[in-house]
Amino acid sequence: MHNRFDFSSRTKEIIAGRAGYQCSFPGCNRVLIGPGKNKDEITCIGECAHIFSAADGGPRGKDFLTEEKIKSAENGIYLCRNHHKIIDDNSGNEYPPSVLLGYKAQHETMIARQLGKYPSSLFWINEISLNFPKAFNNKITVRLGKITHIYGTNNSGKTCFCKCIYESINNKHDYITDDYSISYKIDSQFENNFIYSSSEEDGYQYYFKKDIYPICPINIKTIYLSKPIRLTKDHVKDISRCFNLESEIILSILKNEYFEGLSTKKVKISIKREKPYLERRISIQNKQGLSIDLEHCAGSEIAKLLTDIGIILSRFFSYQSTVLYMIDWGNICMLDDKNMNEVLTLIEANENIFQTIIISPDEMPKLKWTGWTFAKFINMAPDTTIEQDNF
Repeated sequence: MHNRFDFSSRTKEIIAGRAGYQCSFPGCNRVLIGPGKNKDEITCIGECAHIFSAADGGPRGKDFLTEEKIKSAENGIYLCRNHHKIIDDNSGNEYPPSVLLGYKAQHETMIARQLGKYPSSLFWINEISLNFPKAFNNKITVRLGKITHIYGTNNSGKTCFCKCIYESINNKHDYITDDYSISYKIDSQFENNFIYSSSEEDGYQYYFKKDIYPICPINIKTIYLSKPIRLTKDHVKDISRCFNLESEIILSILKNEYFEGLSTKKVKISIKREKPYLERRISIQNKQGLSIDLEHCAGSEIAKLLTDIGIILSRFFSYQSTVLYMIDWGNICMLDDKNMNEVLTLIEANENIFQTIIISPDEMPKLKWTGWTFAKFINMAPDTTIEQDNF
């Protein structure tokens, strides 16, 4: 007999309330609470489904999670009866935990926006497909969650895939100049995929809802931390190169009085020279109150500072547009388990309503609880194939 860990009544209330008592399955949004038979009664027909199964032998097995995590609101998704049955059919194989975690995050963000917590209506990127015959023999398709970890051996095409995403959204052609197309499967409020296509015959074009556009027609922003820092005499410009952004944008983030990151309490910028060239030095104050010049910081401290800047940028832009924050850790810095866990815990915070892609050459250690989606790039390009794990 299998042990079963059910939700408490209070936990069910939390799961249902965070979903606005609506079905969380994309495109459904059915209201599942309303008037009861008598004037002083209500009827609630929603069901709280386990993302990781409540029992050893159930769909989406409970894997390594503790009883406490299985019974927590984090492990619950609110659904109508029909969609609860659909996700549990065939032992839940069609709807692995990574997919349901993405549905839950997407739906709760939508409810938060309806409450007025965030000012604009955004969409969710469910899947990205790259057709690039000169780089890959097969179409590369990756399903996205709130946080997606892409990993695989060197030369498997991970960086190429992400640079195609960055350049297609930003209408840049600095890295990829050959013919390719990339399709973004976005949530159900739109009828069609958003597609970018590059070809010698037609140039660069965007396709959306059967129309053709010369520039990106949807409100989407990418923050791409892709280059390792190389310190010169202008630290602000050095950081801006890591993100391929203007120095003024980085300067405004660093000078923000509310800036505080994982290992950084304050940031101080000192101007050493203005002419004939600008010299701006950065020093950070760590959690212990010690002020350290950026040149004397450890690699992990610089890596966390860069990550913090990316998170603040993503938070800022996510109030008005859909944001995809991409971090290429293979090119920046590989942190140890403790530091990496701190970074990911910060990214996973509820107030972060952007999606994140983290690229690394190796599979990262599993945390006690995350909402990651994993995508493994197998074989070297052009023979790359994609394997997507359940968790």
